[in-house]
Amino acid sequence: MEISKIFFYGQDILQTPEFARAMQQRHHIRTSVGQHSIQVALRVLSICRAFRRKGLSVDERLAVRGALLHDLGILDRERKFKNSYECSQLHPVESARLAARLVEDYDERLEHIIVRHMWPVTPDAPHSLEGIAVNLGDKWAAVTDLVPDRKEKLRRMAVLRAMAS
Repeated sequence: MEISKIFFYGQDILQTPEFARAMQQRHHIRTSVGQHSIQVALRVLSICRAFRRKGLSVDERLAVRGALLHDLGILDRERKFKNSYECSQLHPVESARLAARLVEDYDERLEHIIVRHMWPVTPDAPHSLEGIAVNLGDKWAAVTDLVPDRKEKLRRMAVLRAMAS
């Protein structure tokens, strides 16, 4: 199952106190920042698979790690940001700062993925395949976060059960 790849690639991230807090903070009406990030990572795996089918070389591990870290800057948004617009513009940079403290393998490739994930809401588009995968996975997950879907609800419950075990 794809969720095992997410644990394999991102166990160090998933075990941080910050990610535990992300699992508790509401995001996109029906989910939490942490659940959303896991959903983005699941979609990133699908996108990476599609890229590989087209003969493109993509670093799946890097993309999954970017997906897990991309929204952690939203934590404590009520304290950090004046409104939703400010949050949408500034949380990518906050997420990158937090990621730099959380993971040993932080580099400019990971920073690029995180900082540019909000395009086209923010001006700078991703230009790596991994960044494109996170950007698209984020939009895909956001839509499903906002629209109720029975299949999606079952998928989320499976993810939460897997995390609990």
